This record gives sequence, C-alpha cells and structure tokens, in this order.
Amino acid sequence: MRCVRGQGDAWEGCAEGAPAGTAAPRARARRCRRQPGRAADAGEGAVQAGEEVRRGVREGAAAPHDHRHHARQGPHPAARQGREGTAGTEGTAGTAGTEGTRMKIGCIGAGHIGGTLARHFSGLGHEVVISNSRGPQTLSGLVADIGNGVRAGTAEEAAAFGDVVVVSVPYGRYRELPAGPLGGKIVIDTCNYYPQRDGHDAELDDGTTTSSEKIQAFTGARLVKAFNAIYAANLRDRGLPRGNPERLAIPVSGDDGEAKSLVCGLVDAIGFDPVDAGGLAEGGRKHEPGSRVYTAELPAGELNTLLDTGS
Repeated sequence: MRCVRGQGDAWEGCAEGAPAGTAAPRARARRCRRQPGRAADAGEGAVQAGEEVRRGVREGAAAPHDHRHHARQGPHPAARQGREGTAGTEGTAGTAGTEGTRMKIGCIGAGHIGGTLARHFSGLGHEVVISNSRGPQTLSGLVADIGNGVRAGTAEEAAAFGDVVVVSVPYGRYRELPAGPLGGKIVIDTCNYYPQRDGHDAELDDGTTTSSEKIQAFTGARLVKAFNAIYAANLRDRGLPRGNPERLAIPVSGDDGEAKSLVCGLVDAIGFDPVDAGGLAEGGRKHEPGSRVYTAELPAGELNTLLDTGS
C-alpha cells in the first residue's frame, strides 16, 4: 500500500492534551469535493502487508479525561468488515488489502490517543498490549472496558511485543522510551512538542530538526508520524467508510516507504483517509502544533491542498 501525495495519563501527548494557552488552530469542517469513492468499507485498509512486515522486522529489515470515555467507541462498524484494499480516491492513499492478517501492536501511552488507538486496532482483530508510565496494574479498568483480548504490560513489554508500536507520550519524556526493543521496528509517533509542558528544546525552537526526527534517532525505529494532529474525540467518534463525503483525513509523514505504507493502511482501516505529508523533516513540520493543518477537520482533497501550500 502507498500513501498518495498531495492522551489522559502522564504518558499522553496529543492535540487534545495541549497545555492551557497553547494555540491549536482549527479549520472549519467542510464537505469533500473529491470524486465519489467506491462503496468500500473502512476496514479494508490495514495489514495485508502484515506478514511481510513481521518477516522484515525479524530479519532486521491537558485537562484530565477519563480513559474509558475517550477510548470508548471502537472502529466504525464498517471498519470491522475488512476486504482487499484498492487505490485511493483523489488526494487519498491507496491501501493494501488486510483481510485475514493479524498484527501484534504495542501501545506506549494509554491516554486519549493511545487508548483510543488500542480500542480501534483491537476491534480490527489485532493483538494489542498497552502500557503507561504508572504500571500495568493501573490499566485494569481500561483493559476490561476495551475487551477484545487487550492486555496491559510495561512499556518495555509493549515495545518488545509489537510488530508495530504506537508511542503516545509527552515529547519531553521521550528519553524514557525503551530504545532497545524499539530499534528497527515500525513506530507510530503521535507526540507533540509543547514547550510550556515539555520544557524548551533549542533544536526544535530554532527549527534545526523536528521532534519525530529526535525520537527516531533515539530509538533507531522506522518512525512514522501520524494521529498527532487530530482531536481525540474525532479520532474516537468520526471514523467513516471510504467514499463517505464526511470522512476526515489524517496527515502521515515518514522516511521509510514500507513503514509509511503500513501506517496509512491502519489509518484507512479505522475510518480515515491517510494523506502523505512527506518525509519526517519536511512533512513533520507541516502537521505539528501551530501549523494550519494541526487539528484541521478536512477531507483528503482539501487537506492535501493545504499541505501543498505550506504550513
């Protein structure tokens, strides 16, 4: 599959968890003007490439919210049906077929974004281990609420378990990530840099690099940035089948084509259109806090246009 051009606990780092006073520009939702898509179900996106990815990995290739409320709904019912993927409609990602393939997914961070993704991915049939900064014993309620065989573990256990690992922590604590087991794995980075919360990072403040590039360098992972620019409530509630004119788009950036392709498939599978923002250095800047894309509620064609016109 390829992308087509164009948060409640201490670990969480997402749009909805922004510190008080942080500007989060938000575009008004508009109807999609792209060409009608196929009546394909949202679940046709995630992981036919899963077995290939597993082989490649083995070969080395902040207002408080209740967790259960923010991770309550699973994928849109259509997202559970799954079938072979097809090329994307205008501005969207073409998706690899995913039927019948299960992946192991670790989630480091079980707040608004991490917990919601754990629910979505487990609802698609993937095996999920979640963790937070306070220990697996504090996640019993969330695990019971999600069901679907989700298990709690430590951050190290979630990292070692996953073929794909979601990292949803405050940027300021990324050095606490278990770098060893994350090395060489596909990591989905949902983190955002908020100086008010994380402390100032001179390299980010002067634009020398991006938060995702620093996390990638620290972990040695095949990192893809996604799910950082969407409100947690929208991620929870607004997944829709492919072709629905109200379907929201999610920007995705990364330097590893195979990793980005797989993450785009997961985005599609839970009911959103993935839009390729570019590599980590260029693309990551386009959907970080303060950009016009950050928290924008747009369909794929309009998001792609906004990405092309700069941040």
